[in-house]
Amino acid sequence: ARFNESDVGQLNALAGLVLRAHGDRGVVESLLDAAEQREPMNARVRATRGLLLHHRAREAREAEEVLKEALEIDPACSDALCHQGSVYMDDTYKDYAKAEDHYKRALASDPNHVPALSYYGLFQQEVLHDYKRAERLYNVALFLDPLSVDCLSHYASYLGKCHQDLDSAEKLFRRVLDLDPLHANTYCNYGLVLQSQDPDAPDRSLACFDRAIAIEPSNAASYGFKAALLDDVRQHQSAEKNYKTSLSLSPSDPYVLSNYAHHLFALKGDATQAEALYQRALKADPADIPSLCHYAGLLDESKGDFHAADRLFASACALHPEHPSVLCEYAKFLATRMHTFDKAEALISKAKRVSP
Repeated sequence: ARFNESDVGQLNALAGLVLRAHGDRGVVESLLDAAEQREPMNARVRATRGLLLHHRAREAREAEEVLKEALEIDPACSDALCHQGSVYMDDTYKDYAKAEDHYKRALASDPNHVPALSYYGLFQQEVLHDYKRAERLYNVALFLDPLSVDCLSHYASYLGKCHQDLDSAEKLFRRVLDLDPLHANTYCNYGLVLQSQDPDAPDRSLACFDRAIAIEPSNAASYGFKAALLDDVRQHQSAEKNYKTSLSLSPSDPYVLSNYAHHLFALKGDATQAEALYQRALKADPADIPSLCHYAGLLDESKGDFHAADRLFASACALHPEHPSVLCEYAKFLATRMHTFDKAEALISKAKRVSP
């Protein structure tokens, strides 16, 4: 069928296609403007504009407002609900309750909505650590659309991080990049899997992070991942530069705040600035595991405040009761600092049951 420039649905579909193909932002905006001139109150067109603002422009707050407008027009618009869920997952908000609510509503409106299935799977994986449910959601999404690059990338990350199936993860990442060579998030996740696969050979991981930065220079996460890897290979000056760049783009990213705090305390002995960064990280995400555990370690080592450290470790365990690293770190603290050996032994036993 020939393209009909008067058809709002076709204009919106073409805008989405150009957006996914990393085409010119101006072209996408022109197509959306043309669609809205013909039909000003079209929720799906407004949803595509929200996606453009969030994924391409990294303007989460503007995206939220546009998506709210879409949902005022049509509260059941699955595209707008899914995109708004992703906005609330953004480091700008980290509002997981709202994110989950929007993903659930998107799937209630359209149970076969592939992006909602994929991103709700990522939510289950990264936020709730319900790995079985995450896998089920990914499998449904990929059954419906085997070429969904976002879902393939999420599933590859799941295989690498949750199953340590690094070979399968790497094959899927390569498949995604064959389908979409400019998928910056995939380069980030691929770099993380390569890093876990061979931490003593960082060149391939660094190449992935550098490629992600080249594709999308405003993506704060790429700089944060690169900084953490540079710290691991003792390139601390370059690491600090990348931490600062990441935080200039996304000041509330708990992953970067926590890693930079650890960098400042471990390498420079700057407990004051490190503590301020941990507090910022926990304000952004009170359930962030590294921030809770590393901040507890700082309070233990720099201040000897065992009771405050104990509260942080206990919070981490309450929030993530089956996370092996949390259980082991808390057990070590209890044995060495609090001398509560029975409780420490119980935590170690639980960690062994969770992750034999």
